[in-house]
Amino acid sequence: MARYVEKALSDVARWAENGWIEGEGLAAIRADLVSRRSRFGLPHIFGLLGAVLLMLSALTFVAANWEEIPRLVRVAMLAGALFVSYAIVVRLYLTDHEPFGQAALLVGNGIYGASIMLVAQMYHIDGNPPDAVLTWALGVALCAAAFRASAIWVLAFALFCLWSGWVTSDTNQVQWVFPFVVFAMAVLAWWIRFTGARHLIALATTVWVVMLPFLRNGDFFPYQSLTIGAIVAGIGAAIMLARPQGDTVIDRSAPLALMYGYAVAFCGLFNLQFIDNDPTTGQFALYAVLALALSLGVLAVGRERGRGMALWVAYLGFSVEVTGIYFKTVGTLIGTSFFFFTVGAVVIFLAWLGVKLRKAQYAEAVQ
Repeated sequence: MARYVEKALSDVARWAENGWIEGEGLAAIRADLVSRRSRFGLPHIFGLLGAVLLMLSALTFVAANWEEIPRLVRVAMLAGALFVSYAIVVRLYLTDHEPFGQAALLVGNGIYGASIMLVAQMYHIDGNPPDAVLTWALGVALCAAAFRASAIWVLAFALFCLWSGWVTSDTNQVQWVFPFVVFAMAVLAWWIRFTGARHLIALATTVWVVMLPFLRNGDFFPYQSLTIGAIVAGIGAAIMLARPQGDTVIDRSAPLALMYGYAVAFCGLFNLQFIDNDPTTGQFALYAVLALALSLGVLAVGRERGRGMALWVAYLGFSVEVTGIYFKTVGTLIGTSFFFFTVGAVVIFLAWLGVKLRKAQYAEAVQ
């Protein structure tokens, strides 16, 4: 978005010099573009990264000298550090330095998490370590809501993912509560107007769905990843094709549904072909054709609607599939050669057909 706004402002300045736009229209366009600028510039990003390093420095120093510090002094240090960090946060917010306030919030929430771990260690409180991470995540999420801080939302979401992954690793079971946690965090992201959360939410959901066959040994329902991914990608593609000019939350989420739904479906097909299955030659060929067709479909929709990220993901999937087919031949090398020839011919035919359709559409538009 930042690069788009800067490019648009540059174009508007050029159009104004040429006299193509002027007056109130020019001022309105510039005001709208400036309002879309991110509050986080490069200095603020450096501030956040510096805050992370300071947080880690403080935590490692305390951990290294923890046993040498009297117990009462330890508690006072943790409480004092929390108080100072949040006092700095409030001061920065009141003086209209919100990005740096979020950097200070990162330090404060890091100290909060360390306090949970160190106090439990100091008083020999037995418990389940993932529960401590969950407690930390809940506190950070509450802080993100209170300050409407996107950087703190990211930390909370990362902690929830860590907690879920830890529990899943310990139990080797699907954690069915995780989708509800993701939904709650999505609602929080919408409330604090953090649009960047969409990719993180989609990525976490994708990983969770892709892991279902491995954790459930395929007994959830047949072709679970393929089915879920294909449905989600299909919904995203349908919205993108039906509403090319839409600007609602649904319209902005449709490309994510297409891209991540495709990733889930592709992983399901890849698993059926190469990992957790021993398909016959006919089944392998069918899965391969489906994977390639799915990739081509996403490429077509992404190109039609100018979605570069979807294009690159589909290109990657197509390349991975072709490479996998090469290393696991369809019966014989002759069979593999014939398969590649057939797919190549089909792709070239589709390209030729696309050029013809585009020329026909252009001719109609000119008339």
